[in-house]
Amino acid sequence: MTSPFVLTVHKNFAVKLKEAGCDPQQIASHLQEVLLEDEEITQIIQELSSQPERFSSRQDFA
Repeated sequence: MTSPFVLTVHKNFAVKLKEAGCDPQQIASHLQEVLLEDEEITQIIQELSSQPERFSSRQDFA
């Protein structure tokens, strides 16, 4: 099991990936690369899916 601190760091990064326009599959791929467990990845993706979209893409800043 991943430590709570490390899990929080990856959750925050996943939020940034979502804000940058990454889809759930891209985010899950990143989380797999950092060796999170499948249950943790599923939990993060579910949490992201339940959050409202804040930015549709990075172009919003232009």
